[in-house]
Amino acid sequence: NGTYNENINFNGKEIEIYSTSGDPTLAIIDGGGTGSVVTIANGESGITTLNGFTIRNGGGTLGVPSVFSPYAPSSGYYGGGIYCYQSSPLLKNIIVENNTLSENNNRGGSGAGIYIARSTNARIEGPNTIIRNNTNTIYRGGGVCIDNSTVTIDGLAGTVEISNNSGGNYGGGLATFLSNITLINVNFNNNTANGNNGDGGGIFRLGYSTFNMTNVNYSGNTATRGTNNIN
Repeated sequence: NGTYNENINFNGKEIEIYSTSGDPTLAIIDGGGTGSVVTIANGESGITTLNGFTIRNGGGTLGVPSVFSPYAPSSGYYGGGIYCYQSSPLLKNIIVENNTLSENNNRGGSGAGIYIARSTNARIEGPNTIIRNNTNTIYRGGGVCIDNSTVTIDGLAGTVEISNNSGGNYGGGLATFLSNITLINVNFNNNTANGNNGDGGGIFRLGYSTFNMTNVNYSGNTATRGTNNIN
C-alpha cells in the first residue's frame, strides 16, 4: 500500500501487477500530470493484469492518430490514465481518476481515463472499478475510448462505474470506433460531452461499432447538441 509517483510501462512482459490488499484506494500510482500513467503497448496478452490500484493524474501519450482512427485529428494525446495499444490486458479492481488530455496545437486526442486501440480481447472488470473525473478538453472519450478493438467491460459481482467524466465533443463516458463492445453491469452517470458539437453524453458510437449490453444504466448524462445517454 502507498502512493507511487511514477509512470509505469509493461514493456511487453506478460506479468501480473497487483496490490497486496486488492483495495484500489490504498495503492495509488500518480503520474504527476505528464504522460500516460500506465502503458501497455507492446503486444502484451495472456496473464497480463493490472489489479487493485488507483491510476491518477496522467496527461496522455502523444500519438499519430492515423494509426488508430481516420476520424481523429493529428498529433493528439491518448490514454491519460491507461494507454493500451495492440495488447489485451485484464484491468481489474481499478480506480481511474483525475486524468486530463489537453489540446496539442489545437488538436485533441482520445480516452482521458483509458484508451484502447487495436486490441483483440482486452477486459475491464469489477467489482470495484470506477472511472471518474477524467477530462478530455476537445475530442473523444472522457472516461474511455476504444478504437478498432474487441473489449469487455464487466462488473462481475459488482459494477463498473463510469461517472463525472468530460469527453469534449464526443462520448462523455465512452467513445467507440469500429469496435465490438460487451457491457455487463455498467453504470454511466453524470458524464458530459460539452464541446460545441457535443454528442453522446454517456456513450458515443462511430463507425459501425457493435454493442452487447446487459444491465447497463444511465443517469444524468448530458450533451451540448446531441443525445444525452447513447448515440
